[in-house]
Formats: sequence, structure tokens, C-alpha cells
Amino acid sequence: MALDARATLLSPAEAAALVDRGEAYLIDIRGDASRDEHGSVPDATVVDRTKLDRTFGHESAERLPVTSDPEMRVIVFCTSERGSGPIAERIARLGYPNVSHIDGGFTAWKSAALPTDRR
Repeated sequence: MALDARATLLSPAEAAALVDRGEAYLIDIRGDASRDEHGSVPDATVVDRTKLDRTFGHESAERLPVTSDPEMRVIVFCTSERGSGPIAERIARLGYPNVSHIDGGFTAWKSAALPTDRR
């Protein structure tokens, strides 16, 4: 695992295109209250930011299916990149070299008129 792992920043359009082509796995780390108030992104997987070791740990029984391919691009978003950046870098340090997060987060995704669902 690289201790200096860095996550790249993508525009909402770049992230959506990668997900649409099946080249990336989209992770929503916002809390329930934020999703309830602002909506969600279809097909995004909700991950509890306090359980990253369990969700992305290579030896964890609770890990996501995406962890079977550590080369798969993982795109993380929160309300803004300030929230997702540290989480994306933590996932990269867990051994995933293709981690990105969305510039402007969910707010920018929604402003770009990309698909969202309301609860």
C-alpha cells in the first residue's frame, strides 16, 4: 500500500461518463440526512465513511464486490470535494490505485443536471 496515495479530481461530467461506460464504480459517502434532503445518484453505492476498512479492506468479509478488482476506478463523492477528498485518499491508501472524487461533489453533480433521485 502506498502511503502517499493521491486521488484524482474529476468533473461531474467526466465521472458520469466513466460510470455510464462501466469503467468506474460510484460511491456516495454522504450521510442519510443529506441524501434525504438533497436526493441521491442512481446506481451509486452508499458507504459509511466510518467503515472504510471494512468496506474496502482486502481481507474483510464485509467488503464491496468492487474490491475483487483493485484496478477498477472508484469515484467517491460527498456534498463537496472537501468531504470526499480525504475519503478518496484513504481508499487509495487501502490499496486501490484508481480512486477519484468529484470536483464540487454532489452539489456540482446536481448543478450539471446529471441524474438524481429524490427520496
